[in-house]
Amino acid sequence: MNYKEKQRMKRFLPRYATCKAIVGKYLEENPLCRGSDKLLIELVDRFCWSRDMRRFSHETITRTRRKFNEAGLYLPSKKTISARRNKELAMREASRERLL
Repeated sequence: MNYKEKQRMKRFLPRYATCKAIVGKYLEENPLCRGSDKLLIELVDRFCWSRDMRRFSHETITRTRRKFNEAGLYLPSKKTISARRNKELAMREASRERLL
């Protein structure tokens, strides 16, 4: 890793740590955020706006939520998981029918 890459990482890591803290706070306090990226993004944007912080991209927020989920933290409700699974199966079935 060269000098420029190291400097970029130094600037990125504190910002990512801040995003991780904010997303973790909302996922812990509000279970509805665990099942809705739209709600989570809205709350994080409002938080940043009220603190006059630079907003995080939506991809960064959802990526951070996925990292928590991969670690087994702040998982969505069973109802949400079931609904997502049903949609996934429906999409797979629809794509198979179109290909055949």
